[in-house]
Amino acid sequence: MESQSQKDSLHRASSECTNPSCFFCSMNEQDLSLRKAKLARCFREMPQRDDQEHVLVLRGIWNIAMTQPDDPEFPSLGIFECMGKADPKSR
Repeated sequence: MESQSQKDSLHRASSECTNPSCFFCSMNEQDLSLRKAKLARCFREMPQRDDQEHVLVLRGIWNIAMTQPDDPEFPSLGIFECMGKADPKSR
């Protein structure tokens, strides 16, 4: 089974990503303030797009949540609002 870092590397290596709201590119951002801004944008825009990449994003978020349950970064950036809007029952 591939690790998240291997998937991130494959994502970057597979093509030059042109999606400004790409979760994987956002996670790879080295500048912490830019990373937070990009992740927040990703979470805001994710429910508005129908994209197969979301399955990988949700899997990555789940893995991070399981390994770092006390990390407040995703909740503070809007992950719960994103997931609530993505729920088809809430539409």
